[in-house]
Amino acid sequence: MSPLSEIDVMKAVEKAFKKINDEAARNRILKWAWDKFSSKEQYPDYRGSGHPARERNKKSNKKGQKEIEPLNDSLFDIAKFVGQIKDSKIYEQVEKNIIDKRNQLAKILMCLYFAREFLETPYLTTGQIEAITNELNIKVEIANASNVIKKNQKYFTGKTVRKRGLPVPYKLNRLGEKAFEKMLNGEKLK
Repeated sequence: MSPLSEIDVMKAVEKAFKKINDEAARNRILKWAWDKFSSKEQYPDYRGSGHPARERNKKSNKKGQKEIEPLNDSLFDIAKFVGQIKDSKIYEQVEKNIIDKRNQLAKILMCLYFAREFLETPYLTTGQIEAITNELNIKVEIANASNVIKKNQKYFTGKTVRKRGLPVPYKLNRLGEKAFEKMLNGEKLK
């Protein structure tokens, strides 16, 4: 790559990053770019993402499928979070009435319910919901999670206004908590 084209790329990246106000989103993008384009031979101490779900996804991603959105691991440990879900007192009920059912809303509500229980801030993005559900082998794609949340807005509170291309952190509101508890008990929503 000639020096001029490197500078052009740097300017384009800078221009794009100026449009992103969320520091966590910028960090996820940088981590993704590092994982995708860094030369592991040039940096022998490179250890990969260190994230089992992402590493597994990269190995099976031979058909050009979209990779899981990288998470800021310093703020959110996906394996620990999923472990806490599996160790929870209500996991048998969750497995029977949420995980084993074909209901994406229930799976999203579950992720946000446990975020409220186990995380300092109860907010998750659709990318994080995809990563959690992938780790639980019940993957809800980012686009599907976004559409389900959009159609069922009464159950969620967004931290920011939805803008195309920018992740919005969501948490459960009171209606969402009640809906999850109903689903957890095997009841259907009206």
